[in-house]
Amino acid sequence: MAGLDLSDTGFLLTDPRRDDHPIVYVNDPFLEMTGYAADEVLGRNCRFLQGEGTDPAAIDELRRAIADERPTTVEVLNYRKDGSPFWNQVYITPVRDGDGHVVHFIGLQIDVTARRAAVLQQRRSSFLADAGPLLDASLDPDSTLDSLTRMSVPFLGDVCIVEEIRHDEVRRLAATGTDRSAMREARPDDPVVRAVRSGRAEIVRTDRLLGRPATAIIAPLKARGTIRGAVVFASFSPGREYGAQDLVLAEDLALRAALAIDNARLYENLGAVAHSLQQGLLPERLPTLAGMDLAARYRPAGDGSLIGGDFYDVLPRRDGLDLVIGDVTGKGARAAALTAQVRHTLRTAAQYEDSPSRILDVVNRTLLAERGEGGGRYCTVAMARIELNGSAHATICCAGHPMPFVVRSGGDVEPVGKPGSVLGWVPDPKLLDVTFELGRQESLVLFTDGVTEARTTGDQYGLAGLQELLRAAAREDASGIATRVDRAAAHAGARRDDVAVLVARHVGNG
Repeated sequence: MAGLDLSDTGFLLTDPRRDDHPIVYVNDPFLEMTGYAADEVLGRNCRFLQGEGTDPAAIDELRRAIADERPTTVEVLNYRKDGSPFWNQVYITPVRDGDGHVVHFIGLQIDVTARRAAVLQQRRSSFLADAGPLLDASLDPDSTLDSLTRMSVPFLGDVCIVEEIRHDEVRRLAATGTDRSAMREARPDDPVVRAVRSGRAEIVRTDRLLGRPATAIIAPLKARGTIRGAVVFASFSPGREYGAQDLVLAEDLALRAALAIDNARLYENLGAVAHSLQQGLLPERLPTLAGMDLAARYRPAGDGSLIGGDFYDVLPRRDGLDLVIGDVTGKGARAAALTAQVRHTLRTAAQYEDSPSRILDVVNRTLLAERGEGGGRYCTVAMARIELNGSAHATICCAGHPMPFVVRSGGDVEPVGKPGSVLGWVPDPKLLDVTFELGRQESLVLFTDGVTEARTTGDQYGLAGLQELLRAAAREDASGIATRVDRAAAHAGARRDDVAVLVARHVGNG
């Protein structure tokens, strides 16, 4: 077997017939790879190469292959005589005698540490390249925090958490792989407190953060000279050892995340900008159309500092008009971007599609096409197409949106349309067109769910309350009806959702 010493591959023979399956031959490359002398290896089971970081699953696979008398290949973390780790690609195969009995196992070993390091470095570079767009995909702070924690698991650990220090407490802002709502006293020896106050990342072994032993990298979130908190990447695996390259990667990601989070917070809190953007997402004025009386009202949730998700639009046509009202997910700049996209898609599709359901299907396909790993972008819409030719013949489609009401001239109030699917959720949404006639002095009232969730006397007045309000306003013009709905919302005080209402009253051709 002297020729085996000329290769770079470690080679050994074991004897499964002897007690504890010992090594009976090794070549020189094996000894050079492991740092042992031949007399320290021969007669021993191969397990002496295992250590704290050796994956039990890989060892189990080797044991099963030996028991099944079959070949197998694994990559396993082994340890040299001096305790230094190396990645070992191990191939074993049985050797049989003339009667088919296994008399030896051959083991081939290749040190693949350098190869794995190169692959890992490439993965780290790709991870950072992919992280930037994900972190910048949203101007909502919560979404940005969630993106940071989700993208980090399992690449950087079993758990990722983001925490901040406020009022002598450490508060958890986001987490993947553990409790999202933990809180504790901000003690000086707390590793998160230490990282925030020092501004330096560090690798720690701790059982305080997660209630069980873990190795963790803690990196401060620093942006524009201010440390906002810290991000923690933690591993429970004894085989995972964080090193200098992991620390550099964590610091780089934390810097990018901190800037993205800070940008999101700046955008979220610019009230004046929000108001300006909100106005730009609604029609500057409603068109004047013969035979139709139009009015709309919009009232943002809370103090109006965030861009809301409700919108409405009126699209004149040669033989009538399209009425649209909708509600997109989220608040702030993300909602503004989605609203602008939905309105633009609606306006474009309305020029060539012949029914509300087909127009809304175009919106649905557009939202699905742009869905990313950070989650979907959804909206609800109610759209009515009214054809004016002496009479007012209407077709309506509701995509996950509350069904509008028709206020009849005699005072009756009835819903029109059929329930349909939220847009951006499934590729084959349920979108149903329903036709009806809108008589003279009758009104179509489209609204968002903020209207029916408003509280006027401490209780939600809901659809029944809205119907009663509309019944009382049956003889009023479009502006009067819209004003009544808006005032009811104003009396509600603080609201959880925006309020939008669009009224179209058929007044004939006079």
